[in-house]
Amino acid sequence: MKYPAALVLMAGLALGVAACDDTTCSETAMRSGTPDAESACISAVNRNRPSANATVTNSDFSAAGTTVMLTSSDGDNWRCLASNDGIVEGLSIVE
Repeated sequence: MKYPAALVLMAGLALGVAACDDTTCSETAMRSGTPDAESACISAVNRNRPSANATVTNSDFSAAGTTVMLTSSDGDNWRCLASNDGIVEGLSIVE
């Protein structure tokens, strides 16, 4: 075989794509924030609305901090800005 390394690489890529379902791939791509920031934002929403049961829908990491988008069980969408070590700096409802 003339190109064995290339074939191995292509096979590995094909397996990676085949093992990736829609839920797993989209969650990974949509949640790059730190766990500390996400957890702090969930707690902040739940403190503002005790029955909110907030869940993270998206998070974006940056060196300056993490932006976390959440949805509460009552249907409200929230934007939270937190430091990467979990200190909430801003929280608002997104309309």
